Amino acid sequence: MTTGPSPKIHKLIQESFESERSGDIGAAIQTAREALGQANDHGGDRERAAALACLAYLYDHIGKFDEALKLAEDAVGLSGDDPKVQVDALMTQGICLSDLGRLAQTEQCLLAAMELAREQGYLKAIQKCLHVLSAGVYLPRGQFELAIAADEESLHIAEELDLHDLRWFPLVTLGWLYWATGKRPQALETLKSLREAVQPYSMGDGYCCCLAADLAQDGGVSEEALAQYAKARSIADIIGDPGLGAELRTGLSRYHRRYGCASTAYNWACDAVNVAERAHSSPTLGWALIEKARCRWSLGDFKGAKLEFYRAIDHAESLGARFDLAGAQLLLAAMLFQHEDEAAARVWAEAVQNIRSGGYWFLVERERALVFPLIAFSLNNGDQAASRSATEMLSHLEQISPPPLHVVTLGSFELRQGKDLIPTRTLEKRRAGDLFRLLLTSPDRKIEGDRAMEAIWPEKSPSAATANLHQATSALRRALEPDLPDRFPSRYLKVHQGEISLQLPGESRVDFEEFQNLFRKREFSRALDLYGGDLFPGSLVGDDAVIFREHLKQQAIQAALNVAAQELEKGNYEASLEACLKTLRLEPWQEKSVLTGMQALMALDNRAGAIRMYQRLSASLRDELDVEPQNELQEYFRSIL
Repeated sequence: MTTGPSPKIHKLIQESFESERSGDIGAAIQTAREALGQANDHGGDRERAAALACLAYLYDHIGKFDEALKLAEDAVGLSGDDPKVQVDALMTQGICLSDLGRLAQTEQCLLAAMELAREQGYLKAIQKCLHVLSAGVYLPRGQFELAIAADEESLHIAEELDLHDLRWFPLVTLGWLYWATGKRPQALETLKSLREAVQPYSMGDGYCCCLAADLAQDGGVSEEALAQYAKARSIADIIGDPGLGAELRTGLSRYHRRYGCASTAYNWACDAVNVAERAHSSPTLGWALIEKARCRWSLGDFKGAKLEFYRAIDHAESLGARFDLAGAQLLLAAMLFQHEDEAAARVWAEAVQNIRSGGYWFLVERERALVFPLIAFSLNNGDQAASRSATEMLSHLEQISPPPLHVVTLGSFELRQGKDLIPTRTLEKRRAGDLFRLLLTSPDRKIEGDRAMEAIWPEKSPSAATANLHQATSALRRALEPDLPDRFPSRYLKVHQGEISLQLPGESRVDFEEFQNLFRKREFSRALDLYGGDLFPGSLVGDDAVIFREHLKQQAIQAALNVAAQELEKGNYEASLEACLKTLRLEPWQEKSVLTGMQALMALDNRAGAIRMYQRLSASLRDELDVEPQNELQEYFRSIL
């Protein structure tokens, strides 16, 4: 028995798939039709089945889901004599069913295809089935752990078989899952791999651009986000993929809503819904409906937003899309609560139940500004069931890492939460910034309350200092988490048995810590680039901080001296001179730096500059310290005279 279509038809099918991967969907469809024509004229059932499966896949690609499904069903019916062709036909049928939102039938088709593929040792089909199960069944259902496991296995098989052109499929889904569940570092790493796996202006490149844009706008890089969405739109227009078209429009809506242009956001959301509806793309329609509801809410259209949220809920329930259902219910409950609608409590209870059953606690973190008032109300309204749910939510929130902090301390003081700058005026309230700086420079970022009061308010009475410390702690807590209600536990600031501790989440950065790490590794040039000036320029709180500032300064001087000596030895005289000048800006009477600088100037044939450098040092030493330069330096000066 033969194991595939005839060579000529097989070649046409391969050419069709190659055109599709390169983004030329028109040529791919034309070649697939030619293959089907050849199969009808000169082939048997297996040839027709293979050509039908290829054409069904391409029709699904351009949003002709009903036609694609019919072709795939015909392919399955004709493929019984060839197991490999039958696997391809079942797999294509599963893809079409997935895009139509028939998740149970999708799963049934794909599992049948995988079982047959394992019997045949058809690993390439297993790789693709695993990805479609992840993206087409587990992800829409909100079964994220299963989705990640399936796509990780799919990626492993692709790499094992050197199927480099197929790696982007699981990478796209993994990147989206990491982004949606708040795992930004993993999403960024996946994006790097994805960029290496996609062909320019292919469908994979379009989804790669969408992921890059989503991550960019979450990171506050607005121009990069718009550029990536624009490229994704160009790709979607070229290849005609409706799923990509709806996804990028939903992303553009989120972008404009985030940056305060609700009317533009609403237009993009309506466009996303229309694209998804025309294409009968059920999963993408759910995301677009939720975004459209949020836009109407932002525009103050409470009644319209309510209708859209209920429409999104109905759609999610019809698909069995638990994650979309939980998200829509959560947002609807928050909106109803704001408008004192009596249905808020019921919808809130349903949202909590679905979040609990699906493990979607990251949703609460993502929408914390909307959810916290609901939690506070539930804790205080006397309803025991609501209170228990709110307490459970709080306990899960405490386990979710908050956004990382990026702290600039050398030469200036800036505190950023992700990409968002915490305003200086916020940190100046009640000396919250002084408390933050004190904690940041204390061992293990912890300090006893008595020591903090002594450092910040040495002139105050114990009772007044205690009251001030309480106010400073509260102000710092609110600066770091402005949407946190009173008496809710902070994830950055802990107060326990009189001890205050600052807890920085993973991915946080403190520039003086990075500087010290580079110095310890003897990466002096990088350390010097990072040193922007004195620690916390201006007044410091506590003697220990003053000592630590000087310690960092001396390390910077030593780093500059090492760089100057290394560059001089390499013959990089200008770089050596620049390092010397940095040293002298930190300590004008640094004699070793002047000697190296003079040597660099002489190597650059600038004898007059070397003489001036010595004379400035000599005058500074006499005026400031009443001493003369060291003998070695004086001798070198005389030698160049």
